[in-house]
Amino acid sequence: MTKLLTSYERLAKVYAKKAGINLVVRGVGFCTDGKKIVIAEIPDKLNQTLKDPALAGLVHECNHIKHSWFPRNKKEAKEKQLDQFQKKYRGLINNIEDIRILHLGRDEYPGMDSLQKTGLKFIKENMLIKEIDNKKLPMPLLLGMCIQYKESNVDSSFFPDTVNQMAELTRDIWHDAQWTPHEKGHNESEIVVKRIIKRLQQQQKSINEDKDKETDQEQEKSQKDNKGESNNESKKEKGEKKEEKPNGKEKNGKENEEKLDDETKSPEEEGKGDIDSEENGSVSEDKDEEFNEDNEDSNSQPPKEKGNNTDYNGKDLNEDINNFFKEDNNAERDSDIEPTGVMEIMTEVIEEMIKDFNKKEGKHIPHPIAVSHDEEEHIKNIYKDKEIDSYDLQRNKERLRITIEEIDKETQKLKAKALPLLMAEKRDSFIYEQKEGIIDGAQLYKLQKGNGNIYKQKVLGRKINTAVTILCDVSGSMTGSKIRMLKSTLLVIGDTMFALKIPFEILSYTTSRKRPLDLIEVVNEFHQNYNQSIYNRFEPLQLTIIKDFNENYPSIRSLIPQMNSSNNTPTNEALVWGCKRLMQRKENRKILFILEDGNPGLEFSNNKLLEQDLKEKVNQAEKDGIEVIGIGLLSDSVSKFYSNFIVINHVNQISIKVYNSLLKTLKTYNRR
Repeated sequence: MTKLLTSYERLAKVYAKKAGINLVVRGVGFCTDGKKIVIAEIPDKLNQTLKDPALAGLVHECNHIKHSWFPRNKKEAKEKQLDQFQKKYRGLINNIEDIRILHLGRDEYPGMDSLQKTGLKFIKENMLIKEIDNKKLPMPLLLGMCIQYKESNVDSSFFPDTVNQMAELTRDIWHDAQWTPHEKGHNESEIVVKRIIKRLQQQQKSINEDKDKETDQEQEKSQKDNKGESNNESKKEKGEKKEEKPNGKEKNGKENEEKLDDETKSPEEEGKGDIDSEENGSVSEDKDEEFNEDNEDSNSQPPKEKGNNTDYNGKDLNEDINNFFKEDNNAERDSDIEPTGVMEIMTEVIEEMIKDFNKKEGKHIPHPIAVSHDEEEHIKNIYKDKEIDSYDLQRNKERLRITIEEIDKETQKLKAKALPLLMAEKRDSFIYEQKEGIIDGAQLYKLQKGNGNIYKQKVLGRKINTAVTILCDVSGSMTGSKIRMLKSTLLVIGDTMFALKIPFEILSYTTSRKRPLDLIEVVNEFHQNYNQSIYNRFEPLQLTIIKDFNENYPSIRSLIPQMNSSNNTPTNEALVWGCKRLMQRKENRKILFILEDGNPGLEFSNNKLLEQDLKEKVNQAEKDGIEVIGIGLLSDSVSKFYSNFIVINHVNQISIKVYNSLLKTLKTYNRR
């Protein structure tokens, strides 16, 4: 079972806070929208393997948000469509951008290089070597990765020799680049890539010129050799004719035959050797000219091929430079890896490992896209986006007055019972007749008798060192009498905590009604492959902070009767959210009240898996030192999930039952 707030998450929050980024640790995926970063929860069994690589990805992404450009609206996102050059070389561009981010982040994060090296070694062992051996990576992506390994001083010998040669050939370009921070420098990586490509084109041209010279020399030598052989054969034939001495008619007849034969010989037969030699030379030249024409201008449109040309020689530099320029990134690819940066690929590998582990363990897995749309809002005015007319305003005031009158007696009862109990714990006392300490005026007469024990020493009482979170279910099942009971119970507990000066916060949870386009596509895909899906949540969470620990309760109190209910019940994930917030408090004791009416339930989910997950999360919260009290509102379903629970069916039960549950937790704490 995974701790609710691990060292990995604590450290991640430190990094995110330093960068001024809102961090969410939930689910199995990694993503960012330029305002917040979502990172995966790592199971305890995988923590040692994945902790540092995941933190490397987080620090890298924090710097991306600071130094890269993100679209601020749909119009800017549309304008950011990749052009032909960016599509073709995006694997190289993204890796050069990663190097830029590494350089800019070194001063802010001294340990960034160490985390980077850990991440690169991780991806090498878990993915890269296999993909390189299978020749599934496009050449621009392969070169970009190799450059990033070299820049981070990590062994790159497992890359093909030719890729290492290309990286070294362009080292002065990517290693000595001067990077501009923030959005101003977001195009610099593309400029560096164009310089790298130009250098490779020059190398390609130089190699081809040398090859042409060698070919021309071989052709000239071949032609000379063939011509010499032809001349030798002609001389030999003439010599044989001179040696023959025919007589009379026989001689004349043979001469006539030879003359006739000479007249009927074709020119092709007569100069066969020379013509063959010339033909061979011209074909070779034509082929070489055709090859040079295809590769001379690498900015021309590459030929369309079926699938990416991800094959590479690994030994012949010229051949692999040609392969580099033949890449067609618009065609279908055999590899599942997109041409992107190493660090992003690393987070995808981590995501797959966590996903596979949770699947085998039968864990609840929210879809990463749903998690990316989770909303956490600190709301100070429930009607901040609405215009309220005078009638509604008056009605709300009347509703508040009725609610407060109804629960006022219960609040007074609870305060009367709990306050003396807690105040007794806070009361200081003195030990009298001591030899040192504070002079006790009532004991001064003892000096006349020679008794010097006229001092008293103060003994500090045990202070109430407690923080409380009140977590409220506002899902659709709470409509009607249940939401009214929730408001009454919440006011009683809130008023009591305020009177006792115990720091507390009020949170609520449900799911969001919003369905972004990418989430609709996920749901449609789920319906088509229902039995194959491993995910158990396809809707965003709606998490609301009604009052945080630092806010003044009286200013929030009037908003409580206006709370509404809607949508579904993600109690298991909401509990983790509330516990994590509570665990960041410094108080020794931490109590979480959860006010709900039934079992957790989501759209398109396995509710049994949700219930199992809730039980595990409650047990883990208690192991982590949080005293969880389940309060069932007109429902006894809380008995299935919480060891300490109460059921409230009427307003006049609130004070006594909340007091008993609170007393039980206090006794448990005192026995520690």
